[in-house]
Amino acid sequence: MTQNIYQFQRSLLRIGSISLILGSIIAIISTISHASTEDPSNFVQVFTTYASDDSWIAVHIGQFTRVIMVFAGGL
Repeated sequence: MTQNIYQFQRSLLRIGSISLILGSIIAIISTISHASTEDPSNFVQVFTTYASDDSWIAVHIGQFTRVIMVFAGGL
């Protein structure tokens, strides 16, 4: 019984560690890919840049995924 608990905890630790590392890698990639060359206080210019960016959806899905993975890995 105790051995099964240790195996389960070890599996959770492995999943959490991998999730934390992959989430961090996704964070770096999605941050580099994010269109952020404009002045953040100029909303018209910023939203125009976002609207013309073809990878907008993929970048934000990546950012959402990295938050979930880093959070899951840090538990």
